Amino acid sequence: MLKAYKYRIYPTKEQEEYLSKVFGCVRFIYTKIFYDKIEYYKQTGEMLKNTPAQCQLPTAYRGRSLLAIFL
Repeated sequence: MLKAYKYRIYPTKEQEEYLSKVFGCVRFIYTKIFYDKIEYYKQTGEMLKNTPAQCQLPTAYRGRSLLAIFL
């Protein structure tokens, strides 16, 4: 049996700003990785499994929050 739950949140103004920044960072990272894959495919005709952005992210993240890296 499959079940689904719906939740509605009512964030404060501070939480709205934080979520906006977090989702902005997520969109930036997703777009960068997607762009890398498209460019690699155009150049080689093969699919790229790991992009340069995916490889650089863990080293860039050490000791800092993701928001600090991209803001």
